[in-house]
Amino acid sequence: WIGLENYQRMIDSTDMAIAVKKSVFYALFVVITRLIIALPLAVIMHNLTWGKNLYRFIYFLPLVTSVVAVGIIWRILYLPRLGLFNVILAGIRDFFGFGFPLPRYLLDPNTALISVGVMDIWRSLGFQIVILLAGLGGIPNVYYEAAQIDGAGRLQRFRHITLPLLQPVILFALVTSIAGAVQVFTEIFVIFQGSSTSSG
Repeated sequence: WIGLENYQRMIDSTDMAIAVKKSVFYALFVVITRLIIALPLAVIMHNLTWGKNLYRFIYFLPLVTSVVAVGIIWRILYLPRLGLFNVILAGIRDFFGFGFPLPRYLLDPNTALISVGVMDIWRSLGFQIVILLAGLGGIPNVYYEAAQIDGAGRLQRFRHITLPLLQPVILFALVTSIAGAVQVFTEIFVIFQGSSTSSG
């Protein structure tokens, strides 16, 4: 019987400190970036007069796609030589005569975590947009009409009406995003499986 000795060893471990640091960085990067992208997109989609349901479907489609399938696709996109991202970058580099080296997304410790975060942001962006759209739909239009009569511009209406009334929805989106970000496993497991030996 060792009691809480295992937990003591875990807390004292340097690996534990690194894991917590990486988890906090990943969660902050994914949550903040996703909200910054999702909020303006939700406002734009909310103001559309046609095609609103089509855009909702397009943005929500990655979320209902298998995590394993998404991870495999993005692992192929991130290939150092044959991946789509580096093929495009190589074309731009050669066309303009730049000399920068192509990034090794999953093979470079400095970019690996961010690369997974970008995939996670893309995959779950639709869920965030749907939540924000629901919140925008619950704001009475009379507030905007009154502000417009008073001469308020779009940015003023967004700052003084949309943001304050959307705060509970934004808080809910942040809480759910943080909970998902700190529990991420499948995406990382799938996208790194075999990436260490992949040179394509």
